[in-house]
Amino acid sequence: VNCPDVLFANGPDPVIHSRCPRSFRLLALLSAMLWLIAVWCAIATSLVSGQILVYPNPQFEGNFTSYNQDSAVDVASIGSIRIIDKDLVVVTYSEPRLRGRRIVFFADTFDVSYLAVGSISVEPWRPSLAALIDVFPHRTHTGPFDQYTIGDVVSSFHGTFGYAVSRTRDLADEYPVIVLFVDEGCTGERTNWFPYLLALPPVIRSFEIVAQSESLAAIQFYTETTDGILFRQVGRGDSVAQFRRSRFDMIQILWSNLVAILYAGPSYTGNRTVIFYPTENLTVQVGSVQVVAFNESMAMVDIFSDKDFHGTLLQLRDEDAVQDASDLSFGSLRIPPGFAIDVFPTPHFQGTVTRLTKTVSNIDRAVRVGSFQVTPFSRDVVVQLFPNEGASGVYSLNATVPDLSMLGVIRYVIVAPDVALVAYSEPNYKGMRLVVTECRNLPLTGIFWIRSFRVMAATDVVSFVREAAPDSIVVSMRQPLSDPAIQRLDIVASGQDIPSIPPSWHIHDIDILARVVVQAFRRRAYAGSAFLLNHTTQSNNPYIRSYRVRLDASELPPVNVPDPTHVVTLLTDPGAIDDDDFVQVPVGQNASSLLFLDTFFPTGISTIDVSPTVVLIAYAEPNFQGTRTIVPPGFYHRGNVGTLSKVQYEALTAMKSLRVVPADAPLLDEPPSAPGATCKSSVLSPVSTLASRVVLLARCARWIHVFSVLASIMIGLCLARRLLHTFDLTVYFTTTAAAADYSTLSWGDLDLFKFALPNFPLHHPLETGASGAIFLGTFEHQSVAIKTLLDKAPSPTQVQTFINEILFLGSLKSPFIVTLIGAAWTHPTNLQCVMEYMNLGDLRRYLADTTTESFSWWDKLACAHSIAEGLFYLHSRNMVHRDLKSRNVLLDSTKGTKLSDFGSSKQNVYDGDTMTAAVGTFRWMAPEMLLFQGYSNAVDIYSFGVVLSELNTHQVPYTDLTDFEGHEWSDEAITRQVIHEQLRPTFRSDCPIWFKALALRCMAHHPDERPSATKIMYELDSYTQQAER
Repeated sequence: VNCPDVLFANGPDPVIHSRCPRSFRLLALLSAMLWLIAVWCAIATSLVSGQILVYPNPQFEGNFTSYNQDSAVDVASIGSIRIIDKDLVVVTYSEPRLRGRRIVFFADTFDVSYLAVGSISVEPWRPSLAALIDVFPHRTHTGPFDQYTIGDVVSSFHGTFGYAVSRTRDLADEYPVIVLFVDEGCTGERTNWFPYLLALPPVIRSFEIVAQSESLAAIQFYTETTDGILFRQVGRGDSVAQFRRSRFDMIQILWSNLVAILYAGPSYTGNRTVIFYPTENLTVQVGSVQVVAFNESMAMVDIFSDKDFHGTLLQLRDEDAVQDASDLSFGSLRIPPGFAIDVFPTPHFQGTVTRLTKTVSNIDRAVRVGSFQVTPFSRDVVVQLFPNEGASGVYSLNATVPDLSMLGVIRYVIVAPDVALVAYSEPNYKGMRLVVTECRNLPLTGIFWIRSFRVMAATDVVSFVREAAPDSIVVSMRQPLSDPAIQRLDIVASGQDIPSIPPSWHIHDIDILARVVVQAFRRRAYAGSAFLLNHTTQSNNPYIRSYRVRLDASELPPVNVPDPTHVVTLLTDPGAIDDDDFVQVPVGQNASSLLFLDTFFPTGISTIDVSPTVVLIAYAEPNFQGTRTIVPPGFYHRGNVGTLSKVQYEALTAMKSLRVVPADAPLLDEPPSAPGATCKSSVLSPVSTLASRVVLLARCARWIHVFSVLASIMIGLCLARRLLHTFDLTVYFTTTAAAADYSTLSWGDLDLFKFALPNFPLHHPLETGASGAIFLGTFEHQSVAIKTLLDKAPSPTQVQTFINEILFLGSLKSPFIVTLIGAAWTHPTNLQCVMEYMNLGDLRRYLADTTTESFSWWDKLACAHSIAEGLFYLHSRNMVHRDLKSRNVLLDSTKGTKLSDFGSSKQNVYDGDTMTAAVGTFRWMAPEMLLFQGYSNAVDIYSFGVVLSELNTHQVPYTDLTDFEGHEWSDEAITRQVIHEQLRPTFRSDCPIWFKALALRCMAHHPDERPSATKIMYELDSYTQQAER
């Protein structure tokens, strides 16, 4: 074959003249077509069967391999797992032949690439696999981990514990808890470690996995030091006569109605402080402690010197008084139900009295306190609700509140004995119902969002709900890892159908009236295995996701369990990992209305998977009316528009009714379903493909592959020769430049990332910064981002900085940080950094191009959480970004949010390091950086707070500030105000209170007052879960 020659023109770039014969070009075209046909055949063949799909890449990408029950094979690696038949589980082993570390997966898992996998097996699910706990050795949920279940005991352990995740299925009463011991053989001091706690456990030598129970009730004390988190747990009824640490950063109460009695001196001597609530930044002296059950005689009023329940604590009992309070500071108050504080402006109880009856996180400075006394207020107050901000609410028996929106998000509640709080997730007593009985400090963050409620006697609850819905089924549900004081009640009258139960609800028990029968399903939309329940039967499968209620079993429609190979699957999330994230429609079924999907697919249908033997007919309107879209067999669409037109994409994701028919059924001449109705049709691709043709083509795939390989070898030889010519001549051409000035460069291990190819062509600029430019390129048929130095003749210092940035990026392995693919250069002056491409660009530009309506609140929370995850990864490795801002946050339609631009980052940063280089951008820089003072990773938290303000306003920070002539403030003026007047970015008036409070805490003036990345992730998770409910 006469292959290309490489000639040089007068310019610096080579010009390639091709003299390949026409027969060669035709052979290449034919080979490419055969490759595409062969790949399509392989995919079609794999879709015909298999209940477990194993993908080579994360996020269910790549050509999957299907397995059935009892399959057992050796594999090199796997990226993600999709489980079609939920009665099966995938068991991975770290070594071939089903040996080594064993991990069980019973739900779709979008990323297992970090696990060492040598073999897998497919087994039937069994009850012993219902409650699992994954334990990671480090403070991250990526990387190798060990898996345990209830009853496991490890009598000798010499590893580390960093992060734990519990996974439960088909179980409501038992959730795993790790009991840690400091000595081998499960002896010595013990600590109960709940998977959702943030506190690190102490060094341990043995542990066991047990079911959560009231016997594990305890209070945990921990404080952060330069050596990590010091941790101590005291169980109910236990005491500690002497603490080594005199102060603690946080006290966590693991069960309601527990209190900690703190003493200033050892052996329970000195000033006594009673702690009823989870407490942060406690300033009292702690010499010894007792943990006991709460009783009414312990009720006290807490007076803090600072706002938000911080600072010095003063506790007063009923009728205590202070005649002269001129030397005391009133910052915040906690007032229990039934008490009040009468405040006088002058000492000795003189002047006009002001009565305070509610908990206040920030006392108005206008309230003058000269003296005060604690007085009984109303013994009828039986319920107190504590919001995240502002005063608490106190309520008496039989109180009814139809709308609680003004109080905000409720953090925890107090309910008196023999009283029940019946709360609702929507105003006017609608939505999900929550019943809370006697409790002292029940946390609700992440469990339930109270929007309206009633207060009644505990004995009246059952009669109340039955009167509200006669002939009803009462389903009592309990949240995993919650307190026994909490229940959820779902009341459904006979004749009703419930297509969806929220995924977080686990049914605890079912109370069915004698004349009612229930048809329950394991999946939403009445899919999956079904079973009947009545007042005499007990459910042995509490994992219910939809159900129907009738007065007689004969009124129930027949149940057809679809063959998983003859269905259409609709998903709400391209990364769905839960049973509840999809709906399956079998062949022959017509869904006249999909409006019920809006209740649990609020963002629309994002993924459509059509089996090879069926065709999907989608309609724009209910009752098979409106524009009709025909989807062919084997069609799969995930996540975004992709290869579809915008019209096709919108038609599919907004369908309101559908039919599923066999692949060989007539489609194009289908008449309208109603008289006078019109129906326009669009076909995504030809629909005459039959299952038999798919199978026939699959049989030919092997020979097509063979011919394609032979043809590709011939093409590859020519391309290799052409590539070698180009590479050799390019090296010769570029290395003529003088290299003496760059002889002192330190390249480190950059050769490990170097491509064995010439530099990439730079044709499509994406961004230009102060010192570099980024171009769009292609590598292995994938789009990549290529960063280069801006100067054509950069100085050695500039090149060294760029080298350090590439090496730094290459050391980072996190799904929330842009990945380095490699580097290319033929001379130090043309060094290129090749990174993964993020198709939505940077956050700053995305905010400018979108509105608060098009960039949804949920997407913003996900974006913020990913940024916090990236910071957590950096900070856990003692690294600081130092230039976090919206332009250095990149977005992608499928990969989410990632951090980028590490040119200013620094490794090996510890508390106490003094870094004074003012890198970064002024509007995002912390005050200590602006003052050239020593700083730590807290500067990234400050910048994160500024980014949160951008997510809320879509504006560059401080652009709303103008002088008297209407000109925007200069950077110098803004910097002065940030340093000396604590100026911070503004927020929209409709910004959620908790979101603004979090951002302002991140932008606290003092670094020690800013939360860690871990706490930020916890708060974002908590409020997101609470808002979803």
